[in-house]
Amino acid sequence: MSENNGDYLTCPYDKSHRILRSRMSVHLVRCFRNNKNSKKVRCPFNVTHLTDPNEMKNHAANCPNRSGFERFIKPDKKPDVELSHCSEKAHFPCTVMNQGAKNKTEAHVKDCRHLSSYVPHVSTNQTKKWEIESTENWDDEPKVETYDPKANMANKFVIINPQGNTPSAKRAFREKERKRFQENGRF
Repeated sequence: MSENNGDYLTCPYDKSHRILRSRMSVHLVRCFRNNKNSKKVRCPFNVTHLTDPNEMKNHAANCPNRSGFERFIKPDKKPDVELSHCSEKAHFPCTVMNQGAKNKTEAHVKDCRHLSSYVPHVSTNQTKKWEIESTENWDDEPKVETYDPKANMANKFVIINPQGNTPSAKRAFREKERKRFQENGRF
């Protein structure tokens, strides 16, 4: 069973450790036991990304897994950057992608020489064109009284089982309800 060398990652705790991508999260838990004094911090977008604390701000701004998080937070808004790292919006324009080879996107992303850990993000003024305008504002809804089930049931003739009360309170409630039903000729 030969493994592809591209599927291996280097452990951030110990550079001599080479781990399969699919086993990296398990390895990091075990390797942390031997490196408890390490000051590395986890990326908020991918737990297998560990960096030094002074590099975390830069990593969080450029993390390749950030677009998935932004898509989760804002599902109605088009993400800033997808896999089109070589599109005209990116800082790494690739001639292969710009020549219309769109059916080869997956193969291109895998073999692209421009691909790096840096994923550029489109500026906010460019993403405003993808926002959906809406005239609906839920804060402008008319004021509605809250529903009070006890007040509603006082006017109806429905048998209620009073749960959560003491036995004597249940007996008193049933007796009160029985009298109410008899007074109105419903029992």
